[in-house]
Amino acid sequence: MGYRNDADRLFGIYGSSGKLEDYVAANKTYEKMIESGNYSNQDLLEYALLQDYHSMYYVKKAIGLYNKIIENGKETRDDVYYKSQSQLIVLLARNNRSHESIDKYKQMVKDEPNNYRAYDLLHQAYFWAKQYDDAWLALEAAMKFEPNNAGLLSDAGYVCKALGRYDEAIDFYDKAFAINSDDASTLYGKACLFMDTGRDEEAIMAWQDVIDWNNSHGFSEANKWPETEIAKRKKKLISEK
Repeated sequence: MGYRNDADRLFGIYGSSGKLEDYVAANKTYEKMIESGNYSNQDLLEYALLQDYHSMYYVKKAIGLYNKIIENGKETRDDVYYKSQSQLIVLLARNNRSHESIDKYKQMVKDEPNNYRAYDLLHQAYFWAKQYDDAWLALEAAMKFEPNNAGLLSDAGYVCKALGRYDEAIDFYDKAFAINSDDASTLYGKACLFMDTGRDEEAIMAWQDVIDWNNSHGFSEANKWPETEIAKRKKKLISEK
């Protein structure tokens, strides 16, 4: 049996080569087919598989770029160096490869026991692997070196939330924001905690804090989400009366 159509043929070529130009040719053909309305479920399946397979091209490319940044930054170890490692941890986790990050940063902790960043990265690796108890132990070790680091305190809020230690999470969010009020992520974290735990009245106040912060920092266009959540909570409270 031959190919069913030209799109099927190009899909086969891309499956064999993995080349970007072959993806572009196949994708263009499938798009034209979909636009024409003349396609079958088999065509849709192959089109979906084409996107699925090609997504790994971008994953590999991103991993390569992150690793290049990390390699280039070994001497200076600036913020971009550490940010790239954090992003790589997340990307690997999304692709079920958290064990690579965990092994890497467990070794970094052994090699650099006085570097709080090593413990911080290990905590992130555990967190994205949903190993929250281990994440807390690593983060706690980092905070012993940097007890007033707003970023670590904010992360402590998220880990405590994941562990169900909600009051502690709120305390950490508040401490982080008191140290660095230019970072609204702790306000969002606190509002989401109240929302996710059904504490609607507190959620409304917390989302209002987010709106006030956005307005005072020139980010009023970001208010759609908090305004929507406030409206939902108010409607829920009225319905429960």
